[in-house]
Amino acid sequence: MNGFRWLPILALIVSACTPSVASPPTPSPAPFPTATPLPALPEGGQNPYAPREADYLMEQANVYLNTVDLLIKESAPPQIGLTLAGALPTPCHQLRVDVPAPTAEGKIFIEVYSLYKSGQVCVQVLKDFDATIELGVYPPGRYQVYINGEYLGDFSSY
Repeated sequence: MNGFRWLPILALIVSACTPSVASPPTPSPAPFPTATPLPALPEGGQNPYAPREADYLMEQANVYLNTVDLLIKESAPPQIGLTLAGALPTPCHQLRVDVPAPTAEGKIFIEVYSLYKSGQVCVQVLKDFDATIELGVYPPGRYQVYINGEYLGDFSSY
C-alpha cells in the first residue's frame, strides 16, 4: 500500500509537465448585418439588392428565376434596367444582385443569388420576389448581358 501513497503526487508532477492546449475563445455571434451596399453602378444606376460589406457573415444560396428582362429606355444615351421575378428558397433569404463593371469585351456578368443567416430557424416555403434594378447609362459601346452565366441580351450605348 505504500506505493499507492505516492500515486497522487506522481500524477500531479506528470500533469504539471504536460503542455496545456487552450481552446480558442468562441466568438460572440455578430448582429444581423445591415451594412450599406458596395460600389455604385454607372451614372443613374440604382441597385437596392447590391452586395453589402457584411454579407461575408452569411451563407450563399441560389434563387429561382422565373422571368428576367433587360430594359432599354429610349433616351439619349439609353438608360439600361433589369427586372427580375422569381422566388427565394425561404422568407429568411435576402436577394442579392451583383452587377460588376463590363469586361474589356463589353460583357456584363450579373450574378443573382440569395443569402441567409446560418442556423436561423425559418419556415421552409418559397418567397416570391419582383425586383427592378436601374443599371444606368454606360459609356459608348456594345454590351452583352449575362445572368448567372446565361446570355440575356445585348444593347448599344452612344
